[in-house]
Amino acid sequence: MKTLVNKALRRFGYEIRSIKPPPIYTQKKSTTKGLTVEFIGSSGVGKTTFFNKIRIHQCRKDWFVRNDLYKSLPYGVDMDSLKYANYKLRDVYTKMLSYSYHRLQEMEFPLHRIIETYNYFVQIAKYDTLIRHESFSKGFLLDDGFLKNFAKEVVYIHSLAQEGKVERDDLKYLLKNRIVVYLHAEEDYIINNLKSRAVKTPDVINNYHSFYDKDQLRYFVKKEIANMEKLFFIAKENNVKTLCLNMENEEEEQLIEKFNYFISNLINDKKSMDFELMYN
Repeated sequence: MKTLVNKALRRFGYEIRSIKPPPIYTQKKSTTKGLTVEFIGSSGVGKTTFFNKIRIHQCRKDWFVRNDLYKSLPYGVDMDSLKYANYKLRDVYTKMLSYSYHRLQEMEFPLHRIIETYNYFVQIAKYDTLIRHESFSKGFLLDDGFLKNFAKEVVYIHSLAQEGKVERDDLKYLLKNRIVVYLHAEEDYIINNLKSRAVKTPDVINNYHSFYDKDQLRYFVKKEIANMEKLFFIAKENNVKTLCLNMENEEEEQLIEKFNYFISNLINDKKSMDFELMYN
Protein backbone atom coordinates (compact mmCIF):
# COMPACT_ATOMS: atom_id res chain seq x y z
CA MET A 1 0.00 0.00 0.00
CA LYS A 2 2.83 2.40 0.93
CA THR A 3 4.49 1.70 -2.47
CA LEU A 4 1.27 2.48 -4.35
CA VAL A 5 0.75 5.69 -2.41
CA ASN A 6 4.36 6.73 -3.05
CA LYS A 7 3.96 6.09 -6.77
CA ALA A 8 0.86 8.27 -6.84
CA LEU A 9 2.52 11.04 -4.83
CA ARG A 10 5.68 11.05 -6.97
CA ARG A 11 3.59 12.24 -9.91
CA PHE A 12 3.09 15.46 -7.98
CA GLY A 13 6.66 15.65 -6.64
CA TYR A 14 5.98 14.19 -3.17
CA GLU A 15 7.22 11.07 -1.38
CA ILE A 16 6.60 9.42 1.99
CA ARG A 17 9.78 8.84 3.97
CA SER A 18 10.40 7.72 7.51
CA ILE A 19 12.33 10.23 9.57
CA LYS A 20 14.74 8.89 12.15
CA PRO A 21 14.97 10.85 15.39
CA PRO A 22 18.36 12.52 15.86
CA PRO A 23 20.82 11.05 18.41
CA ILE A 24 19.92 13.70 20.99
CA TYR A 25 16.64 11.78 21.54
CA THR A 26 17.76 8.18 20.93
CA GLN A 27 21.15 7.79 22.58
CA LYS A 28 21.35 5.57 25.63
CA LYS A 29 19.98 7.41 28.65
CA SER A 30 22.65 8.94 30.83
CA THR A 31 22.52 9.34 34.62
CA THR A 32 22.53 13.10 33.91
CA LYS A 33 19.14 12.98 32.13
CA GLY A 34 16.87 15.76 33.38
CA LEU A 35 19.68 17.88 34.86
CA THR A 36 20.64 21.34 33.55
CA VAL A 37 23.94 22.78 34.80
CA GLU A 38 24.40 26.47 34.04
CA PHE A 39 27.62 28.44 34.42
CA ILE A 40 27.11 32.03 35.54
CA GLY A 41 29.60 34.84 36.09
CA SER A 42 30.61 38.23 34.77
CA SER A 43 31.61 38.53 31.13
CA GLY A 44 35.39 38.09 31.10
CA VAL A 45 35.63 35.90 34.20
CA GLY A 46 36.60 32.86 32.10
CA LYS A 47 33.35 30.85 31.76
CA THR A 48 33.92 29.71 28.18
CA THR A 49 37.59 28.87 28.76
CA PHE A 50 36.76 26.79 31.84
CA PHE A 51 33.75 25.23 30.10
CA ASN A 52 35.95 24.09 27.20
CA LYS A 53 38.41 22.53 29.65
CA ILE A 54 35.53 20.63 31.27
CA ARG A 55 34.37 19.37 27.87
CA ILE A 56 37.83 17.92 27.21
CA HIS A 57 37.51 15.86 30.40
CA GLN A 58 35.08 13.05 31.08
CA CYS A 59 31.95 15.23 31.24
CA ARG A 60 31.55 15.44 27.47
CA LYS A 61 30.30 11.88 27.07
CA ASP A 62 27.70 12.33 29.82
CA TRP A 63 26.21 15.69 28.81
CA PHE A 64 24.77 17.56 25.88
CA VAL A 65 25.78 21.14 25.12
CA ARG A 66 23.68 23.70 23.28
CA ASN A 67 25.40 22.95 19.96
CA ASP A 68 23.89 19.45 20.14
CA LEU A 69 20.49 21.12 20.19
CA TYR A 70 21.38 23.33 17.21
CA LYS A 71 22.42 20.30 15.16
CA SER A 72 19.30 18.29 15.95
CA LEU A 73 16.56 20.88 15.40
CA PRO A 74 14.10 21.21 13.87
CA TYR A 75 12.74 17.74 14.59
CA GLY A 76 9.03 17.84 15.21
CA VAL A 77 9.58 21.03 17.18
CA ASP A 78 8.10 24.43 16.43
CA MET A 79 10.90 26.90 17.01
CA ASP A 80 8.69 29.87 16.10
CA SER A 81 6.94 30.06 19.44
CA LEU A 82 7.28 29.53 23.17
CA LYS A 83 4.13 27.42 23.25
CA TYR A 84 5.77 24.65 25.28
CA ALA A 85 5.96 26.87 28.35
CA ASN A 86 2.90 26.79 30.58
CA TYR A 87 0.92 30.01 30.91
CA LYS A 88 2.67 31.06 34.17
CA LEU A 89 6.12 30.58 32.69
CA ARG A 90 5.06 32.37 29.48
CA ASP A 91 4.03 35.34 31.61
CA VAL A 92 7.43 35.39 33.33
CA TYR A 93 9.25 35.07 29.98
CA THR A 94 7.17 37.98 28.61
CA LYS A 95 8.06 40.22 31.56
CA MET A 96 11.74 39.31 31.27
CA LEU A 97 11.93 39.88 27.50
CA SER A 98 10.08 43.18 27.84
CA TYR A 99 12.55 44.28 30.52
CA SER A 100 15.45 43.15 28.26
CA TYR A 101 14.16 45.23 25.36
CA HIS A 102 13.77 48.40 27.44
CA ARG A 103 17.19 47.85 29.04
CA LEU A 104 18.82 47.49 25.62
CA GLN A 105 17.15 50.70 24.40
CA GLU A 106 18.80 52.60 27.25
CA MET A 107 22.27 51.45 26.15
CA GLU A 108 24.28 53.55 23.73
CA PHE A 109 24.37 50.85 21.06
CA PRO A 110 23.49 51.19 17.36
CA LEU A 111 19.93 50.11 16.51
CA HIS A 112 21.07 47.03 14.54
CA ARG A 113 23.04 45.85 17.58
CA ILE A 114 20.02 46.29 19.89
CA ILE A 115 17.84 44.25 17.52
CA GLU A 116 20.52 41.58 17.09
CA THR A 117 20.98 41.25 20.87
CA TYR A 118 17.25 41.16 21.57
CA ASN A 119 16.69 38.46 18.93
CA TYR A 120 19.48 36.47 20.57
CA PHE A 121 17.67 36.74 23.93
CA VAL A 122 14.44 35.48 22.34
CA GLN A 123 16.34 32.53 20.89
CA ILE A 124 17.85 31.72 24.31
CA ALA A 125 14.34 31.71 25.82
CA LYS A 126 13.11 29.34 23.08
CA TYR A 127 15.97 26.91 23.63
CA ASP A 128 15.47 27.09 27.37
CA THR A 129 11.82 26.10 26.92
CA LEU A 130 12.83 23.15 24.73
CA ILE A 131 15.46 21.91 27.17
CA ARG A 132 12.89 21.99 29.96
CA HIS A 133 10.06 20.50 27.88
CA GLU A 134 11.64 17.82 25.69
CA SER A 135 12.76 14.39 26.94
CA PHE A 136 16.44 14.29 25.96
CA SER A 137 18.65 11.30 26.74
CA LYS A 138 21.26 13.33 28.66
CA GLY A 139 21.43 16.44 30.80
CA PHE A 140 22.70 19.80 29.54
CA LEU A 141 25.91 21.62 30.41
CA LEU A 142 25.61 25.32 29.45
CA ASP A 143 28.19 28.10 29.58
CA ASP A 144 25.85 30.53 27.83
CA GLY A 145 22.50 29.45 29.19
CA PHE A 146 19.31 31.13 30.28
CA LEU A 147 20.43 32.36 33.72
CA LYS A 148 23.70 33.84 32.47
CA ASN A 149 21.93 35.77 29.70
CA PHE A 150 18.94 36.80 31.81
CA ALA A 151 20.73 37.54 35.11
CA LYS A 152 19.44 41.12 35.30
CA GLU A 153 15.96 39.96 34.36
CA VAL A 154 15.89 37.25 37.05
CA VAL A 155 16.95 39.86 39.62
CA TYR A 156 14.14 42.09 38.28
CA ILE A 157 11.54 39.29 38.55
CA HIS A 158 12.79 38.58 42.08
CA SER A 159 12.17 42.23 43.01
CA LEU A 160 8.65 42.00 41.51
CA ALA A 161 8.01 38.86 43.57
CA GLN A 162 9.10 40.69 46.72
CA GLU A 163 6.66 43.48 45.86
CA GLY A 164 3.87 40.96 45.25
CA LYS A 165 3.58 41.83 41.54
CA VAL A 166 4.36 38.25 40.46
CA GLU A 167 3.91 35.05 42.43
CA ARG A 168 6.97 33.71 44.23
CA ASP A 169 6.08 30.25 42.92
CA ASP A 170 6.60 31.54 39.36
CA LEU A 171 10.22 32.35 40.17
CA LYS A 172 10.68 28.99 41.88
CA TYR A 173 9.26 27.25 38.82
CA LEU A 174 11.63 29.23 36.59
CA LEU A 175 14.59 28.02 38.68
CA LYS A 176 13.33 24.45 39.12
CA ASN A 177 15.75 21.66 38.07
CA ARG A 178 18.53 24.14 37.35
CA ILE A 179 21.99 23.72 38.84
CA VAL A 180 24.20 26.80 39.12
CA VAL A 181 28.00 26.97 38.93
CA TYR A 182 29.10 30.51 39.80
CA LEU A 183 32.52 31.59 38.53
CA HIS A 184 33.76 34.77 40.19
CA ALA A 185 36.86 36.98 40.38
CA GLU A 186 37.84 40.55 41.26
CA GLU A 187 37.31 43.54 38.96
CA ASP A 188 40.92 43.91 37.76
CA TYR A 189 41.17 40.23 36.80
CA ILE A 190 37.99 40.49 34.72
CA ILE A 191 39.01 43.81 33.08
CA ASN A 192 42.37 42.31 32.05
CA ASN A 193 40.55 39.34 30.51
CA LEU A 194 38.25 41.70 28.60
CA LYS A 195 41.30 43.56 27.26
CA SER A 196 42.78 40.28 26.04
CA ARG A 197 39.48 39.32 24.40
CA ALA A 198 39.32 42.66 22.57
CA VAL A 199 42.72 41.94 21.00
CA LYS A 200 42.13 38.27 20.18
CA THR A 201 38.49 38.42 19.03
CA PRO A 202 37.53 42.05 18.26
CA ASP A 203 34.36 41.13 16.33
CA VAL A 204 32.57 39.16 19.08
CA ILE A 205 29.21 40.47 20.29
CA ASN A 206 30.46 40.87 23.89
CA ASN A 207 33.59 42.91 23.13
CA TYR A 208 32.81 45.35 25.95
CA HIS A 209 36.37 46.69 26.14
CA SER A 210 35.89 48.32 22.73
CA PHE A 211 32.41 49.71 23.55
CA TYR A 212 33.32 51.57 26.76
CA ASP A 213 36.02 53.95 27.93
CA LYS A 214 38.10 53.04 31.00
CA ASP A 215 35.67 54.40 33.61
CA GLN A 216 32.60 53.03 31.84
CA LEU A 217 34.20 49.59 31.60
CA ARG A 218 34.99 49.48 35.32
CA TYR A 219 31.44 50.59 36.14
CA PHE A 220 30.08 47.91 33.76
CA VAL A 221 32.20 45.19 35.41
CA LYS A 222 31.12 46.32 38.91
CA LYS A 223 27.46 46.11 37.89
CA GLU A 224 28.02 42.68 36.28
CA ILE A 225 29.64 41.31 39.45
CA ALA A 226 26.85 42.74 41.62
CA ASN A 227 24.15 41.23 39.38
CA MET A 228 25.80 37.80 39.32
CA GLU A 229 26.17 37.83 43.10
CA LYS A 230 22.47 38.70 43.43
CA LEU A 231 21.57 35.93 40.98
CA PHE A 232 23.66 33.44 42.96
CA PHE A 233 21.92 34.53 46.19
CA ILE A 234 18.47 34.18 44.55
CA ALA A 235 19.36 30.68 43.33
CA LYS A 236 20.46 29.60 46.82
CA GLU A 237 17.38 31.25 48.35
CA ASN A 238 15.21 29.09 46.07
CA ASN A 239 17.02 25.85 47.01
CA VAL A 240 18.93 25.57 43.73
CA LYS A 241 22.02 23.37 44.04
CA THR A 242 25.04 25.62 43.63
CA LEU A 243 28.82 25.61 43.37
CA CYS A 244 31.05 28.70 43.67
CA LEU A 245 34.51 28.70 42.04
CA ASN A 246 37.16 31.41 42.50
CA MET A 247 38.77 31.77 39.06
CA GLU A 248 41.47 34.12 40.27
CA ASN A 249 42.96 32.39 43.31
CA GLU A 250 42.73 28.69 42.47
CA GLU A 251 44.68 26.55 40.03
CA GLU A 252 42.89 25.12 37.00
CA GLU A 253 43.32 21.52 38.21
CA GLN A 254 41.78 22.40 41.59
CA LEU A 255 38.80 24.06 39.87
CA ILE A 256 38.20 21.03 37.64
CA GLU A 257 38.53 18.68 40.61
CA LYS A 258 35.97 20.70 42.62
CA PHE A 259 33.60 20.77 39.68
CA ASN A 260 33.86 17.02 39.05
CA TYR A 261 33.28 16.28 42.75
CA PHE A 262 30.20 18.52 42.75
CA ILE A 263 28.82 16.81 39.62
CA SER A 264 29.45 13.29 40.94
CA ASN A 265 27.51 14.18 44.11
CA LEU A 266 24.65 15.55 42.01
CA ILE A 267 24.48 12.34 39.98
CA ASN A 268 24.59 10.18 43.12
CA ASP A 269 21.76 12.25 44.65
CA LYS A 270 19.75 11.84 41.45
CA LYS A 271 20.31 8.07 41.44
CA SER A 272 19.07 7.89 45.04
CA MET A 273 15.96 9.92 44.16
CA ASP A 274 15.25 7.78 41.09
CA PHE A 275 15.62 4.63 43.21
CA GLU A 276 13.21 5.96 45.86
CA LEU A 277 10.63 6.91 43.20
CA MET A 278 10.91 3.45 41.65
CA TYR A 279 10.34 1.52 44.87
CA ASN A 280 7.99 3.81 46.82
